[in-house]
Amino acid sequence: MQTALTFAQADDILAKTHQAPFLKELKEELENELHLVILSAAMGENTGADDSCGNSPLEEILSQCKPIIPDCSEKFAIIFENYIIYQVRNESYTSYDDSEKRRGVYLLEFNKSSFLDYLSSATDACRLDNGSFYPGPWKHYGIYTQNHIVDVIAQEEPKVLYLQNEK
Repeated sequence: MQTALTFAQADDILAKTHQAPFLKELKEELENELHLVILSAAMGENTGADDSCGNSPLEEILSQCKPIIPDCSEKFAIIFENYIIYQVRNESYTSYDDSEKRRGVYLLEFNKSSFLDYLSSATDACRLDNGSFYPGPWKHYGIYTQNHIVDVIAQEEPKVLYLQNEK
């Protein structure tokens, strides 16, 4: 089943899992179109690992752990039809900046961010003295996954397709 959603609606669905999704695919299509596929996260089975590490309390904790795995039955296709700039970061090397203004859990929309500040130094996109934008208004979107942070600045909200029970 395929359902069109807003970026915020997709974030609401992902937030219910309480686990960051997985980035399955990121590719550029013709004419500066950026396509991402993310998978929801699920709890895997308890592996019941019997490996001894010589630390009984730790072994007890680890025996109760379950892995977080991609849920291939719940996919989200995110399509930016014409982006200005994007970057992909290893999530292990990112830090939280409390001066940034954002909303969302895993699919974020920024009103203020370091990436927005960087835009005019890396591109010819800019905010003019009269408050207008060249080439037009834009927004910073963040896709936060288990291993990657994808930041995209685009003039239009991405198209989001919710693909349930498709392998």
